[in-house]
Amino acid sequence: MYKLIAFDAYGTLFDVYSIGTLAEKLFPGQGKTLSLLWRDKQLEYTRLISLADPN
Repeated sequence: MYKLIAFDAYGTLFDVYSIGTLAEKLFPGQGKTLSLLWRDKQLEYTRLISLADPN
């Protein structure tokens, strides 16, 4: 019997590029570019936090 089920939520269950819709409304023609940059920064900061945390 399984005691745990885990999901890789980001990119699987959530649309990590959904910010592009709002960005396109606020900055016409730049929504896709902004959403790609947003995701790149999320991944970059996640890596930096993982490397910096001694625990």
